[in-house]
Amino acid sequence: MLHEDQLQELLAKYFPPHLRGPAAVALGRVVKGEFPETTNADLVYRRQTSTAILFQGDALIDVPFAVLNPEMGTASVEYFDAMILNNTCDISEDNPHLDEPLASFGLIIPLSLYEEALLRSVSQERVDNHLRDVRSNRISNLLYLPAVPGMEGRMESIVRFDWVFSIPYGLILKWSRDYLPNGDRIFTLSDYGFYVLLFKLSVHFCRMGEAIDRGLL
Repeated sequence: MLHEDQLQELLAKYFPPHLRGPAAVALGRVVKGEFPETTNADLVYRRQTSTAILFQGDALIDVPFAVLNPEMGTASVEYFDAMILNNTCDISEDNPHLDEPLASFGLIIPLSLYEEALLRSVSQERVDNHLRDVRSNRISNLLYLPAVPGMEGRMESIVRFDWVFSIPYGLILKWSRDYLPNGDRIFTLSDYGFYVLLFKLSVHFCRMGEAIDRGLL
């Protein structure tokens, strides 16, 4: 948990400007009580996602990733669950582009598989301590996700911000028009889930306080 003065400062600076009235009050209450925890699925996920619009933070099934094998010197394409990292407006069909941009996805890994991989080279005690930090969202390159309610097999997982792959924007538009109503979307984040995502992305990619004097030239 953050200290009360830290929370107030964060809320004042970064509270979503589009929220007003009861929605703003509700989000403020959750942030004060929970941030940066995301273990409560009822707070993290949006209850209804009947729209074909794709949002930043949406998770989709069967997203292609390039997988490298350094030992063999080969590369292959494999399909994983993944989260959209682009801004919603950047992947909107309503916004024209002079050239076709790319949509970027962060890999989603079941937490159990992540734990198994760590245990191959790290002690159980260290892994247990690390997973506590993961579940508390204190690891900058990972976003913790609780099990998705009502979706069998969608257990707790993590999004890796350091394992990203981009695919053509046009393919994303095809998904939103043709496939999403059939269940290709795993979830959409709630206001609170999205709020935490933005903070984690900012910390991982845009850390202003890196404490390095780069000079002017």
